[in-house]
Amino acid sequence: MNKLEQAEIDFKTKHSFLWIFDLEISIVLVELKIIEEENRRLLDKKYHKQCLIREMDEIKKDIYKLRQEDIDPWWRNYFINIYQDRLNQLNKKLYFLQPPKKADGEYDIQKIKEIPIQEFYQGRLRPTGRLLTGKCPFHDDGSASFFIYPTNTFHCFGCQGGVDVIDFVMKLKNCDFKEAINILCQK
Repeated sequence: MNKLEQAEIDFKTKHSFLWIFDLEISIVLVELKIIEEENRRLLDKKYHKQCLIREMDEIKKDIYKLRQEDIDPWWRNYFINIYQDRLNQLNKKLYFLQPPKKADGEYDIQKIKEIPIQEFYQGRLRPTGRLLTGKCPFHDDGSASFFIYPTNTFHCFGCQGGVDVIDFVMKLKNCDFKEAINILCQK
């Protein structure tokens, strides 16, 4: 074996080693990105709440400024309505960031019942008008007999089951009322 062939083998060996090293680094970087994304998703609710409140305050200031400006009333009302819609959206988000417990430690059942059923449904839901339809998770279903209504209630025409999200979780997880409330509160 001459020096040229030996140098070529050494280069290939070093190159493959570097390639493996680069691959390991890229795997570690991907894992770090996954961890970062999970941390981003699990950001503190207080931070989100503060951001929402800050944005709502800015919108309220903008509405106040609009009411003071001397512009065409039609345009003023138009922009105020846009701001009001955004304010309503932020209020809904803020409402769902509030914990479902009352001040006395009791659970706010009405607030828990507003958690969307589709967050716990595993499978494909298809919109049918204002309803969502899919296969029932409680029995073998050949066709879509499971319906979720806009009032956040469900009904299955196959097994005749259905009430609200609490009942759905109780049947899905095969647990009692208290366990279902705890599962819903963690959501």
